[in-house]
Amino acid sequence: MALCLSGPNAGISIAVMTVFSFFLVLLFLWDIFVLTILSSCHLRVAIFPDNS
Repeated sequence: MALCLSGPNAGISIAVMTVFSFFLVLLFLWDIFVLTILSSCHLRVAIFPDNS
């Protein structure tokens, strides 16, 4: 990784790393979002055990 950053392709490597970390953060936030929705649905089913 350090060799890539010191070469002529340093800009490309930094851009790829930035996009990669951005996607990691997006996945993390999406995971929290989905888990929150699922847990709220489970709570709703637990509070109102109605199958309708």
